[in-house]
Amino acid sequence: MAFMIKQAHLEETPLNISDLTTTHLTGNGVFDVMMQTFANHLMREYSAERITGNSYATAYIEGLQSVLAASVQLTLEKEKQALELRNLDLQGTQIETQTAKLLAEIEMMPIELALAEQKLEIAKQQLLQSAAEAALVAQKVITEKAQTGGSVIGVGSHLGLQNDILKVQAEGFIREAEYKIAKLMSDAWAIRRNTDDAEDANNINKLDNDNIGKAMKKAFDGIGIV
Repeated sequence: MAFMIKQAHLEETPLNISDLTTTHLTGNGVFDVMMQTFANHLMREYSAERITGNSYATAYIEGLQSVLAASVQLTLEKEKQALELRNLDLQGTQIETQTAKLLAEIEMMPIELALAEQKLEIAKQQLLQSAAEAALVAQKVITEKAQTGGSVIGVGSHLGLQNDILKVQAEGFIREAEYKIAKLMSDAWAIRRNTDDAEDANNINKLDNDNIGKAMKKAFDGIGIV
């Protein structure tokens, strides 16, 4: 929406003596015209004998001085008014320029606001991405530490459960080995007893009662039998 200021324009002409007088009695300068009017009035009064010859000169001189002062004042006021109007025109142009600039800035505000919101959203996404990357790095550090030490594994975590399963499997392998050793010793002792009574169990073949008892106790301890 344009903001317009309309001014009345006077013709811009430089101040010239001809505006005041053309140096002719019948001229068209301000002083000339006013003096002609004054002379007509003075002559009318003189013809009517309301002004006598003695006071005519005095009235003429006083009237001339008043007409000259008024003519000069009127001419200067005319030029002053023209200058003021030119200043108003200049101020109006400046106001129009400033208003147009302000309106352009107002029109740009929604665009600038949208750009600011877009930048804010991008910054938010970057922050979330950085947080996710930081969490991933932290988890990676925990995983790497967990591979070399169990103190960082949380109870109930995925790695913790895997570690528990591995421990149970390791214990199972040990129990199975203990069971196999105990069974092997008991089977060997039974075979020897059934095939060769002269063959005694001793500390060398480890099939004596003491060693078999130790093997059986180890197997029982592994599975919790008292």
